[in-house]
Amino acid sequence: MPSGIKFTVRVNDTLLQRKIIQMSRATGRTVKDETRRTMKGIISDVIDFTPPSSQKTHGLAARAAGEVSIVRDMKKLFIPVTLKHKRPEQWPDPHALHHEAMVQAGGNPVRTPTVKFHVDKAKITSLKNLLRPNVGRMASGWVAGAQALGAPVPAWIARHGTGRGSNLLVTESDTKIVMQVINHFPGTADKLAAQTQRLVAFAKKAAIGSLTRQLPYILKKNLRAI
Repeated sequence: MPSGIKFTVRVNDTLLQRKIIQMSRATGRTVKDETRRTMKGIISDVIDFTPPSSQKTHGLAARAAGEVSIVRDMKKLFIPVTLKHKRPEQWPDPHALHHEAMVQAGGNPVRTPTVKFHVDKAKITSLKNLLRPNVGRMASGWVAGAQALGAPVPAWIARHGTGRGSNLLVTESDTKIVMQVINHFPGTADKLAAQTQRLVAFAKKAAIGSLTRQLPYILKKNLRAI
């Protein structure tokens, strides 16, 4: 989305690079191959961190949580009214009200407003049915990159296609390899975007920790093989 927020996950941190090089020497794999392996782990973690998934909820449980949050938002915003012989267009538009609430929340869960709106019950049901299939759409920006790396993607995220993000982008020079994957968040999700960026940094730290733990065992194995 040209008007959206562009997110980039870059694996070019100095400490992470150092660990990748050390692992490359220990395993005999090329630095490029080792970088791809590390990037695959990072992108898998990032998918698990992007809402509705979280550090605690993954897979179908995350999908269910996303659908539940839609219903919860409706309850916070609206009081359903069954119309009898009244024109539906005379009542507030729940779609516009919900969009405004999402903009104010920056993509996070909608806050409970001071005033609830009486809205045509049929329109609320229609809005719920419109929003439910979109669960997982923000995480779909990682799909193209994940597929290029061979990282698994849940079907309920992959169903949204690859239009919201980039493929795996690789830039090589004599001294450095940079791999990146770009995700596009909607402009209404600025707070959620900032939160996800922090989780991307966490995923990088987790990758450094994983490489640090693996290296001693691989080096010991190499010594025994001499």
